[in-house]
Order: sequence, then C-alpha cells, then structure tokens
Amino acid sequence: MTDDDLDLDEQDGGEGSPIHPLEIAAFVLSATRRRWWLAALVFLSVAALGITAGVLLPKKYETLSRVLVGEGAFMVHVNPERKVPRVDEFRGLQERIFRQENLREIVREAELERLWTERRPTLLRFKDWLLRNGLDRQDERTRIRTLMATLGQRLVVETDHSTTITFKAMWSDPETAARIVEVTRDRFFQERLDGELDVLREALKIQEEQAKAAARDVDRFLKRVEKASWYEPPTPEPTPSGADAKPRVVEVVSPVRTEVKLEPDPLLVGKLEKVRQRIRETKEPWQRRLTELKLQLTDLSATYAEKHPLIIHQKARIEEASVPPPELDALKAEESELLAKIEAFSKAPTDEGGAKRTVRVNAPEVAAPTKTGPVRIEQSAAISAEQAKLITAINKYNELSERVASTHLEIATAETAFKHRYLVTVDVEVPVAPLKPKLPLFIGLGSVVFGFLLSLAIGPLVELLRGRLLAPWQVKTLGLPLLGDVPMERSGGR
Repeated sequence: MTDDDLDLDEQDGGEGSPIHPLEIAAFVLSATRRRWWLAALVFLSVAALGITAGVLLPKKYETLSRVLVGEGAFMVHVNPERKVPRVDEFRGLQERIFRQENLREIVREAELERLWTERRPTLLRFKDWLLRNGLDRQDERTRIRTLMATLGQRLVVETDHSTTITFKAMWSDPETAARIVEVTRDRFFQERLDGELDVLREALKIQEEQAKAAARDVDRFLKRVEKASWYEPPTPEPTPSGADAKPRVVEVVSPVRTEVKLEPDPLLVGKLEKVRQRIRETKEPWQRRLTELKLQLTDLSATYAEKHPLIIHQKARIEEASVPPPELDALKAEESELLAKIEAFSKAPTDEGGAKRTVRVNAPEVAAPTKTGPVRIEQSAAISAEQAKLITAINKYNELSERVASTHLEIATAETAFKHRYLVTVDVEVPVAPLKPKLPLFIGLGSVVFGFLLSLAIGPLVELLRGRLLAPWQVKTLGLPLLGDVPMERSGGR
C-alpha cells in the first residue's frame, strides 16, 4: 500500500468523516436483537405499570335529572277569586342551591360522610394514607366543610331561564352521584313548597290558637252563667219564745227550681269541637279530590275541544264527585243539634211565678232557723249580661272554626296545585358507564409508547456502557481510521 492510499484511508475514516443516521439505526436494532429479552422485559414492565395506574385511577360518573317548569295558573282555574303572586322560578336559583345551609343539609341527607368512607377508590385511599389527610383524621366540623366544598365543585345546576332546570352531579361512585342529584332536586321542591305555604301555615297556627282561646272563653262564660243562675238565700232569724206567742204562718216565696235545656257541663262545647273536627276530616279529602278533577279538566281543556269525549267524561266525573259524602250530612245535623242546645240555653223561657212554702211555728216553742238551700234564678240583669257574653264567645268560636277550616282547604289546594307545576322529564338513574376517562387513557397509551421507546434504547445503552466497539460509526467518533468491516457469525455478534 502506497503513502497516497494511506492518506486516502485516513481522509475517509478520520475525524472528519460524517456518520450516517442509518448507521446509528442499524446499531440500535442490532443491539436490541442481541438483548431482546431485556427489551421485552422493560417494555412489559413499563406498559403494565402504566395500564395498572390507568385502571386504578378513580373514574368519574355523571348523572342528571331534568325538571320542566309549568305555568302557575292552576290555582287561578280552581279559585278565580284568589290572587296568586307571580314567582320567577329561575331568579336566584344558583344562590339558593349553593348556599352553605343547603349544601350542609344535602351532605347530611345524602349521607356523604358514610358513603365517602365506604366507597372511596383504592388509589385515593392510598393517597389519603400516604399524605395523612383523610376524612378519618379530621374532626366532624372539618369533615363536613370538606364535603361541602367538594360537593360545591361536583354539583351543577343549569337552566334555560324559560322552561327547564337540570341538576347534575359528577362523583367517583355512581350510586352516590345519583343520591346527590335526587336529594338536591327533592330539597328544591320542598323549599319551593315551603316558601309558598309558610304564610298559610303561620296563619293557620294563629287561627288555631285563637280558636282554642275562644273555646276557653266559651267554657268560662258558661260557668259564669251557671254560677249566676243560683242564689243562696239568707238564714231566717229564730222565732221569739213566750207564753203569748201564737202560732203563725210564715210564707216563703221562692221560684220553682226548673232545669234549663243546656246542661251546665262544659264538655258540651268540647263535643261540638270534636264534631267539627270530624266534619273537617271528612270534608277535606272530598274537596281535595274535587280539586284534582278540576285541575285534570283544565289540562284536558288546553288540548281538546269542549265536546270531546274526554272533556264530557271528565265533567261527568266532576259532577258525580260534587255530591257531598253521606256522613257529612249526618255530622252537620249533629253540629246543628249541639248549636241548638247552646242557643236554647241562652234563650230559655223563665217562670215569673214562685212556689209558696208555709212554715207553722207554735208560740211556746222557739223555732230553729231553717236553711232553705240554693235556689235557681231564671232571669236577672246579671244572668242576661253573662248570657250575652256567652253568645258572643260562641259566635266568635264559630267564626274562627270556619276560618281554620278554610285555611286547611287553602293549604290542601295549594299542595295539589304544586304537584302539577313541576314535571320530571328525566328522572335520576344510577350511571352504568363512566365518563370518557381522558387521564387514565392518556396514561395507559403513554406508558405503552414510552415502554416501546425505552425497550429500543435499553440494548444500545448497555452496549455503550460496556465500552465495546461494535459499529463502524463508533470508530469514526474516536477519530481512528476504519481499516475494514468484518462480519461475524450470528452467534458471536459483530
């Protein structure tokens, strides 16, 4: 070999010779083939670890309930004279649902504290144990506040401000998500109903207290009338003794003791109150049923014509239901009879005459004082005044009883109308499939890709760390001339 050939070889294989990327790729593939078991082990380990992490990551389940808000004109159809205030169902909806007191009640009614402990995912349990910040390490107040904060983030209330309200919840447990939505929706209904009936209920309490006070006044005035109807006459003086004393006749005039039609027992008024209570208990279901039929007729009238068979049939049902129950007439007759007894007492006829009683006394003897006992006075100014007060108290009690019955009917009608205002178009269901798991899917696919790349790099990395020159490009990186490339047997490598 001449000097020119050596110079040419040094120029071709020296420090300035470029390294082709295909040479590196060939080296990587050959190193991977030589250590295929190591590459496979790395790939399977990384992929399995990533897929396991993706599977163990908590999934998110979402469920919802949609409510259709109807028009508030049902009460107007049932009672046209009643002025129903117009309520904006959507105003301040978010503030009412997410206020602290409401969230606290949702946590309590949905039993989130118990469900959180029982159904928390395994990976999150491990995280709580590792960080030592689980709910079991917190006091009760902190646990409730933590659950309230989490609930405020996972609960969603949407509305189109015209017809529908949607309640959504996203949770790591499907049954808990369904429970949260159900409790939130039911609390919304209950608070809305309470807001409409609170005034009527407070008025009913006041009226019932006034009716009880009026009943006590009736008892009190009844006792006063009875007390004023009896008179205790004074004891007569002894007859003087002496020889000249002659028999004489003493005439005592006292009214005849007559019995009034009203018994003095105040339980009569209590019996009247019980009869009226039975009247209300009989009357309210009948009127509630009649109200429901009228509401159904209103719904049908909005869809069908006046002479449609459904309209005619519904009117016939209303006419049939308008007949009062038979027991109601009997109770009213009993009520009238009791009222007649009370009125008869206040207007009982009196006997102006009196029964004469004669007592004869012998002159030689001294007549002992004779105690005649109490006598009934049928009419006097005091009795008339007390009877007038009694009649006034009875009339007041009757008026208050009617107002109490009317308020009961008003509350029952409002409750019936409330049922027709909201329609649950989409009910709560326990979700079967979770939401699309973006993060677990990303972790699983990423671990597969990363494991594949790492398996390709692990073989060449081991070869480089061992310091063996197995490829021409390694000689070029050292600045040495490449004299030749000798292929080796497959079993012996290169």
